[in-house]
Amino acid sequence: MKSANLDRRKQQWIIATCSQTTDGVWLHDGEYTVLPAESAPATVAEALQAALARTRIGIPHPQDWTGHVKPLLDAAGVKTWSAYVRDTRAISVEQADDDIVLTPTVNRGAREGFGFLSEQAIHVPSTATHAEIGAAIEKALARCE
Repeated sequence: MKSANLDRRKQQWIIATCSQTTDGVWLHDGEYTVLPAESAPATVAEALQAALARTRIGIPHPQDWTGHVKPLLDAAGVKTWSAYVRDTRAISVEQADDDIVLTPTVNRGAREGFGFLSEQAIHVPSTATHAEIGAAIEKALARCE
């Protein structure tokens, strides 16, 4: 399984690779890809596929979570989680075998975070073109609340 997050903020896309720890927890792993909000859907799809390719299984589980969100905040150019969450629409992405699943979310604010809208998930084959995946991203983004 491969996993990534696509977050759309006012002026940018933030794309994160997710990896699984030895304790089974999925978390952001590595650098963030930041693209302008007006990037072509195929460009966002290409960056998403690169993020999925960087997924790792069995990374060490953090012993200290202090500052874990700081690289994300730095990538977004904000100082707090509340500022990050404000006006953000998030899509959870998983790839298993030949299927990519884009799950829109509902933004419940800084305290509750993002909730999955699983019944509105969009499936595309992993062999889809960047343009086809980009169209699926736009569709999933439109379903975010």
